[in-house]
Amino acid sequence: MANFKYAAVVIEADWPTIYQSPPRYSELSPKSVRGSVIAWNIRHKVMFWTMPDRLWAEKWTFYLLDRFWKDHHELA
Repeated sequence: MANFKYAAVVIEADWPTIYQSPPRYSELSPKSVRGSVIAWNIRHKVMFWTMPDRLWAEKWTFYLLDRFWKDHHELA
């Protein structure tokens, strides 16, 4: 990812959900998730976006891709 112009992870849950009701099958604690997100953001400049549900996550992913395309593929 060092050569990427932008990196993002879109999460299909918001922070209150991650903290208050993480998936029961997950072995990660919310504190571990928080620490990893912060570390990746600072060390690798990876942006993390939390969305309230899958529909919002899909929309947000489209918005990110659309904006990236417009910023990096301007017609002369």
